[in-house]
Amino acid sequence: MVDRDLVLRRLAEVERYLGELAEYRGLDLAAYTSDWKTQRIVERTLHLAIEACMDIADHIVADRRLPVPDTAAATLACSRRLASWSPSLHGRSAAWWDSATSSSMTTRGGILSFF
Repeated sequence: MVDRDLVLRRLAEVERYLGELAEYRGLDLAAYTSDWKTQRIVERTLHLAIEACMDIADHIVADRRLPVPDTAAATLACSRRLASWSPSLHGRSAAWWDSATSSSMTTRGGILSFF
């Protein structure tokens, strides 16, 4: 059985990390690349958010005894297909999951861009 409390805790962490990243959305690429501390904060916080999403997906995959995805991308793709669990968790919807794991997380010039 999916541990509802675990999933809710990890979702709360993702929401907190995304909130922390919000203050950096206005940065242009030049400002971002010129400050290594900002880069470290953004990249590490994004890493933590993605890791929390992956933990949720791994938990659900294990609970449903599904084949274990072999890449991070496969895990996130699988999690989107499994998002039917999401609306029952405090009203969170698949749209929230899409925003948290969207393709806007791309690489631009070797730098993660969440914005």
